[in-house]
Amino acid sequence: MPGHWLLARLGKRVLRPGGLALTRALLESLDIETDDTVVEFAPGLGGTARMILDRNPHQYIGVDRSATATEWSRHHQPNRSNVSFVAGKAEDTRLPDGCASVVVGEAMLSMQTPTQKRHILAEAFRLLRPGGRYGVHELSLVPDNLETEVRDEICTALSSVVHVGVRPLTPSDWCALLQKQGSRSVKSVMPRWACSGRGASSGTRACCRHCGS
Repeated sequence: MPGHWLLARLGKRVLRPGGLALTRALLESLDIETDDTVVEFAPGLGGTARMILDRNPHQYIGVDRSATATEWSRHHQPNRSNVSFVAGKAEDTRLPDGCASVVVGEAMLSMQTPTQKRHILAEAFRLLRPGGRYGVHELSLVPDNLETEVRDEICTALSSVVHVGVRPLTPSDWCALLQKQGSRSVKSVMPRWACSGRGASSGTRACCRHCGS
């Protein structure tokens, strides 16, 4: 059973590294309006989906690799013609090129290998129209000059707790990765941190705009 579903059964509802406040800040940065088409990667329990739908976008599409999560969302989210949930992979959604003005993903890239990170980002930018916005909410390692030994120590400790390989980056590395994959500009905020080993892990949000072709 995926960790977030187990935590949900235990009553946990906010499963984001920076908490609900950082999700709200992320959505404020994305400035979702009524003419936007939003694609969300891995909506999971649907907390962010509900916050997005409160902004009344033109269309919302949630993409989750779990058929169970997809079915759950279909039954627990608003039954509207402009709201849909599909089973698919974040790195291969099979949605059309340029179908979204906004893409959102939270607490998922940190769990991926470097190659998987690049594939997911490439898919996000493929879905975005020129000038579209991509918002992420992920774990970060601080400071930027953290020693490799300490990074490894933190990642090992985090992975042992959640039983999934955790591979967060520093804020500078996140921004560089986003820009390399096609972002024109990146705005990031890191509001709080928690000590782990000799360094720190933190929730970070980043909002960026797609360069387009």
